[in-house]
Amino acid sequence: MSSVSIKDMPDSIEKYKKILQEYNKDKKYEDPGFPIKNNSIGEKLAPFVEKWERPQDQALFGDNAFTTDPRQGNIGDCYFISAMSVAGQKNIESVFLKNELQQNPETGAYIIRFYFLNDPVEVIIDDLLPKDGQGNWSFCNSDSGNNLWPMLLEKAYAKLHGGYDKIIAGKVSYALSELTGGYPEELKLSTAQKNIETFWNSLIKFKENGYLLGAGTPENPMGDRAISDEGIIQGHAYAILSLDEFESERLIKLRNPHGSGGVEWRGDWSDNSFKWTEKAKKLLKPEAKEDGIFWMSLDDFVYEFKALYVCRIFDKNLWKTIPTIKVRII
Repeated sequence: MSSVSIKDMPDSIEKYKKILQEYNKDKKYEDPGFPIKNNSIGEKLAPFVEKWERPQDQALFGDNAFTTDPRQGNIGDCYFISAMSVAGQKNIESVFLKNELQQNPETGAYIIRFYFLNDPVEVIIDDLLPKDGQGNWSFCNSDSGNNLWPMLLEKAYAKLHGGYDKIIAGKVSYALSELTGGYPEELKLSTAQKNIETFWNSLIKFKENGYLLGAGTPENPMGDRAISDEGIIQGHAYAILSLDEFESERLIKLRNPHGSGGVEWRGDWSDNSFKWTEKAKKLLKPEAKEDGIFWMSLDDFVYEFKALYVCRIFDKNLWKTIPTIKVRII
């Protein structure tokens, strides 16, 4: 073990192991590299933060709601929240190095691994999180209230990029790439409108290959305050959860990162649509509740959304041999 003091060590597994030795429930770690000051938040977000607190009565992985738990807070990082939903349990657990070392919540410190410019990089944070004047978590939080991982992952991502204000706006594919080391792509849906059949076959192939998918809506001067007539938020990123077919209908299941109470699609195949026959309900199991999750047809999807975000997951050994490639936009 290095004789260098913790504060002088770069974030790494070696540093985290030293934190495990020196900190405990009576002496919790505070990260000097991302202090509880406004420069970690940024001027734009400072009005949303009254104080910083450590969470109580929540576990890192309190339940298995990896798809539905992350809920967006007062940061315009819907792309990253959607990426959390899309990534799934295996990838999220890998980010927290679950198979490599045992993290100890009693230290007040966590280590997270991202892929930055294609290279793995460890980020260590403490669990002091911003709260507003009403006592609510200021930024990303757990929709179920049982999980810490969404809040900690957002904080680590903010530290990686230099502050919470530095993660405002982005694309799902790039966030997924930084979570998994995969290759990001953006496909314009104006092209898909011209050949729906080919596009659907591509989507199915992406899913079969284990690629991760998200979607973005057209920009609007009002940002995500603008909502289409059918309930799709503009300038917003959604998670694509699954694909299915029912009696010649090609359907996509999506999630709004605003979570419970978030605006949902109101057109065909929405929660209360007449399209939901008993047979369709039995097969696809929709839930008519305000959870931000909804189904819609492929034909509606390619017109309501602007872009499909794809993160191609490759074998890590193969990835190392691939030269730098620019993102392909078609």
